[in-house]
Amino acid sequence: KQFHGRWLEHGSKTFLQETAHSRELFLTNACADAPATSIYRKCDMKFLGLAEREPEDDTSYEGDSYFCQYTWLDLDDPTFASLPQPEEVEEDLLFAPDYRRCHSCVLAERMEQQRLIHHSGDCISQFGVDYHVGDFVYLRPSKLDSEQLEIAQIVGLPSPALNTVTIKVRMLCHVATRPNTEETFADELLLKFSRSEETTPFDRVDGKCFVSYFPQPDAEGFKEWIKEKDHFYVLDSRKFEQCTRCMEEHETQLSMYRDFLAQEGPLSMLELFSGAGGLGTGLDQSNFVKTAAAVEFDRYAAETYQINHPDTTVYCKDVIELLRGLEDGDDVKSLNGKSFPKPGDIDIIAGGPPCQAFSGANHNRIAYRATLPFVMLSFAEFYLPKYFLLENVVGLLRHRLLGLLQGRSIVDGIQHGVFKLITRILLALGYQVRVKVLQAANFGAPQSRERIIFLGARQGLKLPEFPLPTHAYSAQEHRLLEHADLKLCRSTRSRDPSRPHFFAPFRAVTVNDAIGDLPAFDWKNPHQIIPIKDKDIQERKVRNIRRFEATHAPGRDLPGFLSAEYAHPPMNYFQQRIREGMHNVVEEHVTPMYSPLIVERTTTVPLKPGASLKGIYINLHNLKSQLYSTRGKTTHGRLHPNQCFRTVLTHCNPGAKNSVLLHHSQKRIITAREVSRCQGFPDRYIFLKADDLKDDIRRAYKQIGNAVPVPLALALGQSLSDALISS
Repeated sequence: KQFHGRWLEHGSKTFLQETAHSRELFLTNACADAPATSIYRKCDMKFLGLAEREPEDDTSYEGDSYFCQYTWLDLDDPTFASLPQPEEVEEDLLFAPDYRRCHSCVLAERMEQQRLIHHSGDCISQFGVDYHVGDFVYLRPSKLDSEQLEIAQIVGLPSPALNTVTIKVRMLCHVATRPNTEETFADELLLKFSRSEETTPFDRVDGKCFVSYFPQPDAEGFKEWIKEKDHFYVLDSRKFEQCTRCMEEHETQLSMYRDFLAQEGPLSMLELFSGAGGLGTGLDQSNFVKTAAAVEFDRYAAETYQINHPDTTVYCKDVIELLRGLEDGDDVKSLNGKSFPKPGDIDIIAGGPPCQAFSGANHNRIAYRATLPFVMLSFAEFYLPKYFLLENVVGLLRHRLLGLLQGRSIVDGIQHGVFKLITRILLALGYQVRVKVLQAANFGAPQSRERIIFLGARQGLKLPEFPLPTHAYSAQEHRLLEHADLKLCRSTRSRDPSRPHFFAPFRAVTVNDAIGDLPAFDWKNPHQIIPIKDKDIQERKVRNIRRFEATHAPGRDLPGFLSAEYAHPPMNYFQQRIREGMHNVVEEHVTPMYSPLIVERTTTVPLKPGASLKGIYINLHNLKSQLYSTRGKTTHGRLHPNQCFRTVLTHCNPGAKNSVLLHHSQKRIITAREVSRCQGFPDRYIFLKADDLKDDIRRAYKQIGNAVPVPLALALGQSLSDALISS
């Protein structure tokens, strides 16, 4: 005899492992037939309600009583969601056969039906999306070396009688991807139709996009149209037709977002460890979050935040002392006398605790900083907001809990312990949890920067999905070492879990895309080691760009432009959006000053992408840079114009190991404004404000390097808005 059962998994078999509650089980979507002889004995199981808290853990308990309050949705990803409510289960079981009323079977059958391609005379559907003649779709690229999704319009569907699933499409191509001259705008949203039609397998289709006709880019409604995700346009109306039914449904969906904001307003956010405000800036740009209060201990970073966010109350305080005061009932006030928010005033807590304890780039790991993520969790316990977001470096994933510091390494302790314990505490506080490593370059930031993100939502609320990649950039997959089958999967747009891909609608934003419109200048070479030569003078005449003294000297201004006109109009949407409100003038386009040796090294490195001090005249090296060269490391590395920036750090030392800070075509390091663009800060963002600009410029680099990339934060805010609308 056999029985059919749905599996529950003990917490120790999930990502939580040794941090799990000893009596907590997680409901999975797996079920199976099993022989009746495999039954050992009965146990007591309690399914907790939404408002119930887990019982206290007694690790010495040896009974048969367990509880369950979450489902473990994806065995390949740490996602823990609320249990399905009884009414949901009963509704789903209406479609189950009488002989097998299994909710898992119903869900599996539904997924299988979604995976199948269904087509009738005027519609073909898969994964819950209906496609009609006239719809615009993304196609997986036909070229093996391409990472960018192609765009086509469906012009013909197969007959249901035919045993084939192909569609007839008219391809569209991007009119321009990169500017040929400084006067050309690389409009990645402008498409044009190809002259011919072709037949393609339907399994290349990967979701819809939306194309509209505008007679010219300044036509009414154009700016609003291109702000939305997956929106493109054409200028030629002769061939333009579309499925009016799908477009009306799409416009109705967009109106739901506007109506929600008008009726409910944005979520009120408390940002902890706010720094200069990258996370808050991006979330605020989504329009569904409004930062009510921010806490930052560093006085200069707090001032930067307040200057750029005048409507946010900034508290320059230690978060631990602040929390103690709140728990004691103190009336904590900001510098301008405004009281700190009370429980019930905050809808979301977000922040990126200092990463020094987890970062591989840090040589001096201070143990107490590894506890700061848990301070955020204490704030979550105090406020119990609807949503929770924690960001940090990927090193947090590998950090051992209760380990010992030996040199630069943590040994012993619980492997991946900080990651596990953060997840465990969120679950204990009543939050559904998703965790993933996101690559900022996949969301429009012009740099390679991976960050681990914890998303939490109170039970009963819609748990936000992670945003879909919009820009094609290779990302890594991170495995938990103890269990090779437990991993943090890469972000994918694929609707089919069995066929993941890593394509995206747009190519990655490059160095030149990000900073190519800024005024050019060089540092002056002091020539203290290598005498000036005739070819140096000739090269200077040919280059014919402004040069600035960059060596330390009393009374000397910072090299570069504190205020200057842009070199030319925006060349792409990244530059256009980042320049909003600047009236053709860029500010803070300056670098720090350095010793004559560093300036001479920097200006001597060849103007060749990827060049560095390695192999340059030996007298320019010191013992450390010589040692780096012999070990294959580099200093004074030059950026490549058609690649992303390296991960921006908090220092601006071109002589640091593996430093790649040199401008791709100018004899200097990148300026404060260029670094801020690398993080996606708008050009109107102010970093320099002190009387002593020479110290303030270095603080600016530190604040920018510590920030969350604004495009990544914006993508997270948009995912949050999707959850709000669908709940």
